[in-house]
Amino acid sequence: MSWFERIFRRRRLYDELSEEIREHIEEKIEQIMRLENLSRPEARQAALRAFGNVTLLEERSRGVWQWSTL
Repeated sequence: MSWFERIFRRRRLYDELSEEIREHIEEKIEQIMRLENLSRPEARQAALRAFGNVTLLEERSRGVWQWSTL
């Protein structure tokens, strides 16, 4: 596999990770709306607080992948 292919493969993996995280947050929003009877904006804020720092989580996940590549 060339370095060019690796770049695009890595980009695809990062995009898939971001999408997976968004899906989990969306599920949490729906759960909070249903269980706590909050509006969507309030439930979104609560879900993001419960989930934690999304950017940091993505960076840590990418860091794990980089070490396995080496």
